[in-house]
Amino acid sequence: MMMVAGIAMANPEMSLRAIGAQLETMRERTPRGGRQWAASSVKNLLDQAEKLGWAPSTGNRAE
Repeated sequence: MMMVAGIAMANPEMSLRAIGAQLETMRERTPRGGRQWAASSVKNLLDQAEKLGWAPSTGNRAE
């Protein structure tokens, strides 16, 4: 969750799919252990990070 939040904060204009592609490039596994990141998985983690105060709102982020 921290890595997803960090990528999102580093580039607020980055889409959910682009964040997923970045995670795949970094060879980070999904929460379920997969290799391919879905935009919905990225959004779920960003929503969790937002609730904890670790990331800004994802409301304006494109899929």
